[in-house]
Amino acid sequence: MNHIYNCHTHIFNIDHAPARFLQGFAAKRIANIAWALLQLPTGRRIASWLLSRVKNPNVSKYASFVYVGTMKSQNHVFRDLRSNYSKQDRFVILSLNMDFMGAGKANEAYAHQVYELKRVKKNNLNTCLPFYSVDPRAGSIYENAFMARDHIENKGFAGIKIYPALGFYPFDVDMEETYKFAAGYNVPIMTHCTRVGSYYLGKITPEMIKPASFCPHASNWPKSYDTVDFPLKKNLTKNALFCDYFSHPYNYARVLEVYPDLKICFAHAGDDPEIKKARTVESHESWFTQIKYLIETYPNVYTDISFTLSEKDIFEDLYEAIADSRYGHRILFGTDYFMTLMKKKEKPLVNDFRRFLYSKPDGDKLWYAITVKNPETYLESAFYKP
Repeated sequence: MNHIYNCHTHIFNIDHAPARFLQGFAAKRIANIAWALLQLPTGRRIASWLLSRVKNPNVSKYASFVYVGTMKSQNHVFRDLRSNYSKQDRFVILSLNMDFMGAGKANEAYAHQVYELKRVKKNNLNTCLPFYSVDPRAGSIYENAFMARDHIENKGFAGIKIYPALGFYPFDVDMEETYKFAAGYNVPIMTHCTRVGSYYLGKITPEMIKPASFCPHASNWPKSYDTVDFPLKKNLTKNALFCDYFSHPYNYARVLEVYPDLKICFAHAGDDPEIKKARTVESHESWFTQIKYLIETYPNVYTDISFTLSEKDIFEDLYEAIADSRYGHRILFGTDYFMTLMKKKEKPLVNDFRRFLYSKPDGDKLWYAITVKNPETYLESAFYKP
């Protein structure tokens, strides 16, 4: 049997996350208590034990997430990830630069996360495919591109990760050289694209607002795409809402106008609420609909189904997209391990969807497409040959 590719995983641990990171996943009071426990010598095991015994499912679901996220090193987390798969299966490991998300300092800065990840890669040459995280605030336009290129060309990294919700726009001028490098060498980019997840926790200011006119739409976009549902000024104090402003699919219009061949994957297919919205009369407002339009319009735009696999009520929607000749060839399998442990364990997460897909006409071929064929096309670059 061929190896499969999981195109969306994480193995950083709590030491790489800033002090207020958990506030993006839980209520502030719970997040603060959990974080305090996690800093104690025995607090990590205590926190996981306590969470697993809380009767409230909204709290207890974090037990597995905390257990894995507090493992000693990325090597330990990677071993746990691999234990759910066959030995030959391959994993895109998405590093994440959280140094500028306004959530305080981490025990270890992003540089240490990368250093540790390089060691994991060295010990797992064929199965570990790391992506280097680029944040335009981390350096100049040339420094950002140099660091990305150095890790991809010389240190075995396979692609670039960006996460605009952490506080920047994908069309930031300091991203231009990075895009130029990626487009020139066919290097894949993975971008976070949902209304949930981690987000910028610093102070929101009016200067951060970039109106739609600042990022003009591609001239051939349909008229129904003219109205952008960006947050208004009333959301200036609500980071979780305002950060949609950074991540909106429309922001990539300018990028793709300049670099139409850029290979970029919009992670999570917009997430399950956006997938459900695509069923309604307001489907043009759905991020899932907009991502599908980008796939139809540009030759190297992809999406993955990571994290959405935890919601069985959208399996039919995912199947329809995978089976559709307009989109199916650019949809990738991914789970978002270990973030999905807040919802479901890894093995049942994968097996439930595979069984569902196999129950459909040509289900085995569709599974092969999203786990092998499409990922190989997405990952192939001047520096990596699947």
